[in-house]
Amino acid sequence: NPRSDARKRKNLMRTVTALASLILCAAGAISLQASEPEKIPLRVSGLPNPSLTTPSAIAAQRIVDRFLQLNPDVKLIPAEGLRIETLASEVTTIMMIAGDIAPDVLNMNFRSLDSFVSQGMVAPLDEFVAEAEAAGNDVRARILPQVKDVVNRPWPKGEKHLYGLPDELYVMGLFYNRELFRRAGLPPRAPKDWNELLEFARKITALGPGIYGLQLAGGQGASWNLMNFLWSAGGEAVREVSPNEWRADFNTPAAVAAYEFYYRLVEVERLATRMPLTGQVQNQRETIGMYFGYIGNTANANTEAFAFGAVPLGPTGIRGSEINSRVLGIYSQIKDPRVRQAAWRYIEFMTGPEAEQIRIRTLVELGQAS
Repeated sequence: NPRSDARKRKNLMRTVTALASLILCAAGAISLQASEPEKIPLRVSGLPNPSLTTPSAIAAQRIVDRFLQLNPDVKLIPAEGLRIETLASEVTTIMMIAGDIAPDVLNMNFRSLDSFVSQGMVAPLDEFVAEAEAAGNDVRARILPQVKDVVNRPWPKGEKHLYGLPDELYVMGLFYNRELFRRAGLPPRAPKDWNELLEFARKITALGPGIYGLQLAGGQGASWNLMNFLWSAGGEAVREVSPNEWRADFNTPAAVAAYEFYYRLVEVERLATRMPLTGQVQNQRETIGMYFGYIGNTANANTEAFAFGAVPLGPTGIRGSEINSRVLGIYSQIKDPRVRQAAWRYIEFMTGPEAEQIRIRTLVELGQAS
């Protein structure tokens, strides 16, 4: 039957065409996979939350986006463990390491860095820095003199190695309440020294019940604010008596002067209130004349209500203030050399000049120029 044969030939041609199309598609997919190698998975602690819309969060996300644009072979994976209220942030990292889900890029602070290094959790960066410097990139020049001893640790055998690069530096300043200063007839600036701090605190406290000249941290956080007075008196909490051996050093005339002044503020004249370090403190500051706080890329305060200045000079003309920073390091137990290299690329970019330029441009663009 000629008609039946024609239909069979037509159906056969359709089947062949369909099979040929499937083969071509499969070949194309195989070719695509061959041309696009699998991305390097990089687990990073402290990645920005893309759902946040604050200027700082937007700036951080733009920096990450630029890193990925320059490093298309890397896939960033947020590495965030279980957070436990009242415990320090480094506990989360320790739990992740114990659970064998450690970040490849560690997000540390000054308080935890030496402990992490001495426990063998952090890899030295010397080899990466040497390669960068050989290529004309002086990575060490980014590290401020005040920070060098923090990130260069004498471990494991007393010889110092670089274990991290600082990112997002903070210093401690003194914030003051514009409205309460106006009502108390005070100049629109932070007090210059301890004598002015006393004078300003007295005038603000005299405005009425429930108003305090100064807010200080209470409970376990009390020593945090006390350090500003101890350093400004010329004292220290501890001193390094030999490499990596520290002794308490509170029993000095400078330390006694700091304790006496602190006691006078809190107990004798009752010019200061002490509050636990919780988020609720922010909501109670309309009755606070002054408080110590961090100043970094932005001021962690309502700058319409609060301005800031330096920590007041102590009795010997010394001004001592805390400097802190997050520090990015590489987890020491990474086995894959590609991941180690990707971790270094991430750290080098995030602490470098292009990231800083993106941050500044974004903050200015979003109204944070002041």
